[in-house]
Amino acid sequence: MYKGKKILAIIPARGGSKGVKLKNLRKINNRSLIEITANLVGNTKYIDEAIITSDNIDIIEEAMKYGLNSYFIRPKALSKDKVPDLPVLQHGLKRTEAKTKKYFDFIVMLQPTAPMRTSKDIEDVIIKAVNFNFETVWTIFKVDHKFHPDKQLIIEKNKNLKYYSNSGHKIIARQQLKDSYIRNGLVYCYSRNALLKDNSILARNAGFVISNRYTVNIDTFDDLKEAEILIKSN
Repeated sequence: MYKGKKILAIIPARGGSKGVKLKNLRKINNRSLIEITANLVGNTKYIDEAIITSDNIDIIEEAMKYGLNSYFIRPKALSKDKVPDLPVLQHGLKRTEAKTKKYFDFIVMLQPTAPMRTSKDIEDVIIKAVNFNFETVWTIFKVDHKFHPDKQLIIEKNKNLKYYSNSGHKIIARQQLKDSYIRNGLVYCYSRNALLKDNSILARNAGFVISNRYTVNIDTFDDLKEAEILIKSN
């Protein structure tokens, strides 16, 4: 709890994965991605409840082994490749509140595929959301101007090269570029209202925490190897 606001951490980890099979159970330095995330949650202030939402029994058992709670098995309809985060979070929140008889003001989503987050990353986002009454807070990092959207290109179906942005042809010098940012997947925080009333994961009243250190999100076996090297070196 932070300033009277109850915080629920939801760890989404479905069993299906095309790039790396059961990647949430894959290990980095002899610890599974689930274990890394669960241990971090246990060492983070302000979190009142932490749950796993998964359709896979092995993942659920791994999560419970390291202290996460499980109140349900995620329905298959919410476990497909193209299911967005919003309905998964809504389902997890509603089922947890029904089981625990608790009411949560903010929901923090922690994807196990971002093993390089820290307790401070999570706490900073919670503090930002509560102190400034943001409906949404994401961790982000700044995009190098070399990769700015206005400088990016696409190849159309007819194989023609084209600017990704309609304003791309106007860019002559980097001084013309506005700073741009992308989410880095470390921490997402949502108010209860954002999820259940506004049906939005990026509310109009949205804040951010900038994290410029290099991190790896796990999508491939190469990502696993890179993350292991980086975590060992740090």
